Amino acid sequence: MSKKHQLGKIAAECAARRSPLLRFKTGCAFVRDGDLLSMGWSHRCNFILDETPWSKHAELHGAQRARWDVEGSTCYVVTLSKRGNKTCGRPCDEACYPLLRRLGVSKVLWSMPDERWVEEFV
Repeated sequence: MSKKHQLGKIAAECAARRSPLLRFKTGCAFVRDGDLLSMGWSHRCNFILDETPWSKHAELHGAQRARWDVEGSTCYVVTLSKRGNKTCGRPCDEACYPLLRRLGVSKVLWSMPDERWVEEFV
């Protein structure tokens, strides 16, 4: 793990472990210039559609918890399986990627099952 990205990766994994969801736990961290700006994790919210409870995505939660503007930051996203293993943590195309673009996030790195991280410019 490169030192440059170590803070974001560790913070995102810690955030994922805070998620109360049982099947998949997702966490994210916003980092800019070596400073941790915010962390968020997936959890249930009060929104129910067709009797199905929805979850708040980690990226939205992290953006809401940010005390500073996250423009120009890098967003790290980790998803953990029920057993605690890393799985694909790619942000969803429907809500999370558009949100990250609107916030002005520069890059996103997400976890993969084989311990690799995928880096992509937003």
